[in-house]
Amino acid sequence: MAAELAKFEWTLAFTFDSADAPTLHLQDLARIAPETWGDLCFKFHAGVQFIALQYNTVAVWKALEADETPPQAKVAEHHAWLIWRQQLNSNFRSIEDAEADALRLMMQGASFGALCEALFASMGENATSQAAQYLAGWLEAELISTLA
Repeated sequence: MAAELAKFEWTLAFTFDSADAPTLHLQDLARIAPETWGDLCFKFHAGVQFIALQYNTVAVWKALEADETPPQAKVAEHHAWLIWRQQLNSNFRSIEDAEADALRLMMQGASFGALCEALFASMGENATSQAAQYLAGWLEAELISTLA
């Protein structure tokens, strides 16, 4: 548990100290022709990080930060965590496997079309809608810096 607490805190610090970069917004994408969306690639902020935690490390960390008695260590419900900086605040949230896989794919340089194709394998007809929802959420959280 102590190692996971250190890993979590280190990742928060790394994210906070990451280089400043511009932020892409949903309205920036409104000017892009619909027929080119499949080829769009995005550059994510350097501070966007994933960590896997086996225990309820985040609940323990929150309690310690609030000078409260932390809960007993136990196996976590959510294992994957997304950590990023928005404005001057480090943020974190648990992330489901499907979204984590989608975000990793995009961070590795895949196009929006490739994301839709990857999601189609597991979601069928809802793939494009889900890809758009993920993208909107990532833009709102300011994870994306620019078009690549």
